[in-house]
Amino acid sequence: MAYNHEYKYSSTDLKLHNELKIAFVCKEINMNRGSYRIWVKYLSETINNLGIQSTICALDSDRATNDANVIIFDKGITGKEIALYKSKLHNIEVTGAINPPVNSNLSVDFVIVGSREEEASLSNYSRVIYVPLIELPIHALKPKEHEENNTINVCYHGNSLHLSSFKSSGLKSALEQFQKELNEVNKKLLLTVVSNKKKPRWLIGKPKNLEINYLKYDWIEFPQVLLKQDIGIIPNGLYKNGNFTSKLFRIMLNMELSQDDIIIRMKNKSNFGRLLVFMQAGIPTIADMTPSHMDLLGDPQNGYCAFNKNSWLKALRKLADTSNRNMIAQNAKCLVNSRYDPAEWGQRFIYELNNIIFHKKK
Repeated sequence: MAYNHEYKYSSTDLKLHNELKIAFVCKEINMNRGSYRIWVKYLSETINNLGIQSTICALDSDRATNDANVIIFDKGITGKEIALYKSKLHNIEVTGAINPPVNSNLSVDFVIVGSREEEASLSNYSRVIYVPLIELPIHALKPKEHEENNTINVCYHGNSLHLSSFKSSGLKSALEQFQKELNEVNKKLLLTVVSNKKKPRWLIGKPKNLEINYLKYDWIEFPQVLLKQDIGIIPNGLYKNGNFTSKLFRIMLNMELSQDDIIIRMKNKSNFGRLLVFMQAGIPTIADMTPSHMDLLGDPQNGYCAFNKNSWLKALRKLADTSNRNMIAQNAKCLVNSRYDPAEWGQRFIYELNNIIFHKKK
């Protein structure tokens, strides 16, 4: 279902629209850095495709941004650096920042986020623009057609810090059990770990007796790596069952906890970026109960949700079936195509930006 907002501009809106000149200012221009790649490079391309001028400038470069009336500062640029940069320019109407730290207080008119969790974590900013983490080259891929094979390729991609979640989520035990079951039918499991390191130091949660292929993330090679996978896995939070709490702990928190509780520890910068990538490529995915994941996994025909050994294992068993993998992959690809069209989200971004400019001028 397409987003049903109609972007009807008044004459004032059109004047603002046609006068927009946007400049993204970056400290580090690096396509292997997700925040730059998605919220700067790809967003800038989308804006240009809509007929609006958008450029990318290095923070320390001499490239002129004096003709821009909107400046957007990349993630990682400090408040002092923003203040100094703004002092050199005279035509700025509004400024924004990409996903700044929690409890920050940057002198900008808006911030850009990629999830409702991130939006809530930055509620001290008056204007927040939601821009999903759409990977343009992967969005354009023809989804993988899954075929029967003696090796089932399971893939994790993301920061190596999340690898410890394999243990608390029950994924480690599930993969070990799944490997045993595949061995009984003369099949094997291959886990590919794509992270920010060539071979991360994986001390907690590493599955035993499992073949693991480590790859350092490379934005050029990653789409082809994805298309070799059969199942995507996304552990994110740290989990505990309710029975780990003691009577003293319950008294200290002044709350009742039961055996049925699931206690999740997750960072407030969580988003569904890793899940969206798998779905865009047609890779059926099992993800944990991070809130943003549930937006895409509310319908079980789009993928699976897990939080303990049994739920991970149950989903892995279902996705061992090739026809089921193809069905889930096709459903997921249709879902993201309908909800996350880059041009439509580019229009929404410009619409929000015009609103900010209009209200600031009032």
